[in-house]
Amino acid sequence: MKISENGRTMIEMLGVLAIVAVVTVGGLGVVSKAIRAQKKGQVIAEATNLATATKKLACQYSDAYDSKGAYGQFLYKSEAYPKGLTYSSSDKYYTGSLDVKYYINAYKKDGFRYFYIKISGLDDDVCMDVATNDWGRYETTGIIGVAVGSGDFKSFMSSDSGTNTAAVRSNSSTYPMPAATAANNCADDNNTVQLWYAGCSK
Repeated sequence: MKISENGRTMIEMLGVLAIVAVVTVGGLGVVSKAIRAQKKGQVIAEATNLATATKKLACQYSDAYDSKGAYGQFLYKSEAYPKGLTYSSSDKYYTGSLDVKYYINAYKKDGFRYFYIKISGLDDDVCMDVATNDWGRYETTGIIGVAVGSGDFKSFMSSDSGTNTAAVRSNSSTYPMPAATAANNCADDNNTVQLWYAGCSK
């Protein structure tokens, strides 16, 4: 009698342990997805706020600000950068609540000003989420395109076709960036996503 009871008890315990294991694994998956969604939301919000602040000041920039890092510096000196971000004056980048860096660089072509935000320090999953996000259209947000990697913005802007395989223009039929394109280029733990915007005509 005792042996039978012990046998049933052992089976029951194994069943309970199996159920606990399944629930635990499922729970970890839910938590992981929630953390990823939180990171994506944070990065998108911070980058959007930086772009909005930069556009507001773009027409006030003199030619002296058309150089690497000057847009971000000007935002800082004007105290016009989004609250919640911290600026590193020595390295010329902003950081938020995550270990992500935001560089704002300028480019001028044919009398028009442009700027681009480089978001670096992303892990693969968040890189993909940020790259494939719908950042709006040129007519609504001023965005020109999105790219993965630290490629040269000037080369992209000088190209009529924008054939860079890691980039997509906002007026393209393939925008937002396809997941396959992002997956092919988000390949390390220090991924960079670039957002290109129109600034101001001078």
